[in-house]
Amino acid sequence: MRESPKVKGLFLIFFVIFCVGCISSQPRPLGFLPSYELMRESPKVKGLFFSKDPSVKIKKYRQIIVEPVFVSGKNIDLDKYETQYIADYFKDELQEAFYRSYIVSDNLESKDVLYVRSAVEVWPSEPILNIHFSTSLPAIGIGGASIEVEFFDAEADQSILSFMASEKGDRFNKIDGFSRWAHTEKVLKKWANEIKSIVDGFQGK
Repeated sequence: MRESPKVKGLFLIFFVIFCVGCISSQPRPLGFLPSYELMRESPKVKGLFFSKDPSVKIKKYRQIIVEPVFVSGKNIDLDKYETQYIADYFKDELQEAFYRSYIVSDNLESKDVLYVRSAVEVWPSEPILNIHFSTSLPAIGIGGASIEVEFFDAEADQSILSFMASEKGDRFNKIDGFSRWAHTEKVLKKWANEIKSIVDGFQGK
């Protein structure tokens, strides 16, 4: 049985939408980082852009202090509970990721400390749009987040390492699509671990 032109047309549309969603491009700046000029995409992590001061060796830093996270909504107004929840969630994920290999504390008098500053822009999932594949496949109602993270040496008053990324959640995970913030949470958790992995890769360099 031959497919009708209408079916073929719909398939082509969805295929193009899917492919466009897979193309990596530098996220729109949130205005949190001091500079974006030297940002380049990680060769190991698709969609994660970073810049590093080449004169600084990350190896000397063994202590991490994660500062409170600045949170905003993309085209939405977040209430104070959502804002605090997301801020705490990303801070906890960063601390948990770095806790495995670094001293994570709030000792402000220590030397050779990297302060982790971050801003997160989020958008929620729209459960009503994730019921049918015609809206979930092109990710119309899929939640996600954009992040900017800076590793800063306060003693030297120097920005050492910066990251930026933006991503929607998994459009094929129907369960996550029915929760307001599940997509966003998973994206934030993923980036916290990816950032830690890249910082590890700079040890001794």
